[in-house]
Amino acid sequence: ELASVRDGLRLVVLARLRCDRQTRDERVYPLLRANQVVSELQRVPVPLDDQSRLFEEVVGGGRLCEWASKHQNLQPAFVEHFAKRQSEIFGKACQLKEEYLALHERWLEHCARLDEEQKSGVTEEVAVPSGGRSTRRSTAILGDAVRSDLEMEQIIASLGVEELTDPSYLAIKNVAKIPDMVSVTHGSIPYLFDDTNSIIDNPAEFYGACSGNDYWAEEERSIFLTEFAAHPKQFGII
Repeated sequence: ELASVRDGLRLVVLARLRCDRQTRDERVYPLLRANQVVSELQRVPVPLDDQSRLFEEVVGGGRLCEWASKHQNLQPAFVEHFAKRQSEIFGKACQLKEEYLALHERWLEHCARLDEEQKSGVTEEVAVPSGGRSTRRSTAILGDAVRSDLEMEQIIASLGVEELTDPSYLAIKNVAKIPDMVSVTHGSIPYLFDDTNSIIDNPAEFYGACSGNDYWAEEERSIFLTEFAAHPKQFGII
């Protein structure tokens, strides 16, 4: 039996030295070559002169110190600006909350007042505009909804009376349609009168007492005289 682990390892190494056929170079060279291949695959490209110079200027030159000093100088201003902005946002939020609560309270009061008016049956009177038609509210002083057949009949009757008595409504049917006037400033325009009203050029001849004699035959005249004698001035029967 072995006294310690060290003695065991020593025995193994001596046995390998006596029986191992590979030399030291044969054992080391494959591992070295494998490591070289891996290092070539992961090789970092050598920086160019411009890149190395820029890197040295940024890292080791005075530009880094200059940027750090600017940052230190601007940091308090940025901190103050953001703190002020955050306080303004918080104040605006508080103001909006207060306004919302005030408007909400006013809305609740308005709703409560409307509920009380609806329960008590009190409705506000609406003034009738001068020169215009009145509405159902202004005429019957009723609400938006009809609660009975009597109110419906009153509304219908009031609308009929308005159509017969309201001057602005009656004037719509009697408005005269005035045609456009023809205005000539230079020269003349050959406009003629359009006889659409059956104008009479010779009223004396048209309305004369003997104007219709030529249109009656002798037989018609005798029949008319006989019927007129039997039914004087009753032209409906004649």
